[in-house]
Amino acid sequence: MASHEFRTPLTTILSSAELLERYSQKWSEEKKLTHFQHIQVAVKHMTELLNDVLVIGKAEAGKLRVFSLYL
Repeated sequence: MASHEFRTPLTTILSSAELLERYSQKWSEEKKLTHFQHIQVAVKHMTELLNDVLVIGKAEAGKLRVFSLYL
C-alpha cells in the first residue's frame, strides 16, 4: 500500500517535469505555474507520507514517545 501511495505523487512529479521540459517554451506563464504547483503539491504529499512512515517505524520499534496533555 505504501508503495502505491508513493508512486502516485512521483508520477505527478515526473509527468509535470517532462511536460515542462518539452513544452514550456510554447506555454503561457500561467500554464507553467500550474505544473510547478502540481510538483510542489506532490512533493508536500510525499513528505507527509514519509513522515507517517517514519512515525510508524518508530512505533513498531518501540521508540515512539506519546505525551498526553490534559486541559
